[in-house]
Amino acid sequence: MEQSQHEVINPNQGLLSFLIVHDNQDSTYISPHWHRAVELSYTLKGSIDQFYVAGENFQTHSGQILVINTQEVHSIRVLKHKEESNLALTITYPYPFLIGQCEKIAYSRFDINHPERFSAEQKRAYKELQEILEKIVLDCHSDRSDKNLKLNLGILKALEILIDFFLVDDFYETRRDNRLQVAERIKEIDEYLQQHYQDDIHLEDLAAYCHLSRSYMARF
Repeated sequence: MEQSQHEVINPNQGLLSFLIVHDNQDSTYISPHWHRAVELSYTLKGSIDQFYVAGENFQTHSGQILVINTQEVHSIRVLKHKEESNLALTITYPYPFLIGQCEKIAYSRFDINHPERFSAEQKRAYKELQEILEKIVLDCHSDRSDKNLKLNLGILKALEILIDFFLVDDFYETRRDNRLQVAERIKEIDEYLQQHYQDDIHLEDLAAYCHLSRSYMARF
């Protein structure tokens, strides 16, 4: 079986992490993949129609933050039906950098994708994080000579909030093995769909292709 795509993340020159501001109206599809880095996605304006993270499907809205933990399979689909451009920010923290800042991250995960479960303290931290991320977007478009300094401060402040308020213990080794198995399975399913998207595909077809039962395939 082919391994899942492994995305290599290189930090921007002079920055502590990889930053990208998305600002367009075009349809977008990023196939299922995983990486060791931790990825933070913030939707400032518009929405992401389908944001799959570790088996969950999110439709983001303005102000929503999602974190993809290390080795979690994720994919993105944005449909072209918007009247205005989407505006979103992605911060990708390289894994060695994260461990260098906080060793606990090696056996923990960030739990921030379900604000409905937050405590009052976490709700305040979430709002502060939103403000920091919006400031990062403004700094990205700045032509100041100390632009990188401002961006790095924002990157570190955002990470500090994530660690202080949203980092939870995790049985990392067990989860890592499960993530890799799921990643390989999703990649196999995605390849079949890409090859047969014009056909009338049924769940039984996918199950037969992957040598799984129909009920087990339904989970994916």
